[in-house]
Amino acid sequence: MKIFNRENDQLVVYLQRKNIKAIIKYEEKAPKAIYKTAKQLGLTDFDETHDEEFVRLTDKKTIEFLKRMHWIPDYRELRDLSDEDLEAKTNERSAKIKEMQNYFMALGPYDQRSNPSIPQEISKINQTVKDINAYLWTRQGKYDTPIELPLMIDCMEDVLESSGTIRIGLSIDKKHILVENKSGARATSINPFEMQMGIMAFATELNLNQNAPGELAITVRPDSNNRFLVADYNFEVAKDYVPPVQEEPQEPTRLVTPQKKKSLFQRVFSQKQKDEN
Repeated sequence: MKIFNRENDQLVVYLQRKNIKAIIKYEEKAPKAIYKTAKQLGLTDFDETHDEEFVRLTDKKTIEFLKRMHWIPDYRELRDLSDEDLEAKTNERSAKIKEMQNYFMALGPYDQRSNPSIPQEISKINQTVKDINAYLWTRQGKYDTPIELPLMIDCMEDVLESSGTIRIGLSIDKKHILVENKSGARATSINPFEMQMGIMAFATELNLNQNAPGELAITVRPDSNNRFLVADYNFEVAKDYVPPVQEEPQEPTRLVTPQKKKSLFQRVFSQKQKDEN
């Protein structure tokens, strides 16, 4: 799976180790940076221990190359699909594999040797099926994929008075909310009340509804490295939710002093302070 992300006005891509291996196997004209990365990581077909981990790549030729590699699934295109939609995608591609295999086997030995691209294409589609299934199984809790990445690509930042800046995002399986303290302090140092308010604001912005009205039921635990706080929650995305359309800003007819818009968390926090006063 690949994830394109813009960071500090620069486009980068996160690519799983297993896809780097697949590119070297099936693509003859891969960028040199791909081979260099594989060598630096010591990737081999014999060790699949860390194949699901993502590698951050910044080389421009590699990024343009990966944009054309449609057989490597894009996380942003899969994340909002239902389990049924993902299963339909894998079933469609599995049927295509069977069709191509039957066609290739019907060819004579000479024609098979003259069409080496067919087995190669079958291998690529088969890799696509594996990747989509791995993502589906991760969402269903049957498979282990690193959960830190979505915090970097799908997150909200809020400035808090006592804790500095924290980032809040969903895990890749959408079953947990992750909270990170950007100041470098251990995640467990985040003020519990501020963290809970931030989680509520984040859940509201993503239109996450509570399964049981009136129940928050959030339990928080640090991850194994104490980098994140992981919040287990009982929310779900509303099925009839339609994302709002952002309208183009109109040119002002007179000089207006711009005012910084407060985030949802800041509005909630300010209101609580007023209530306490």
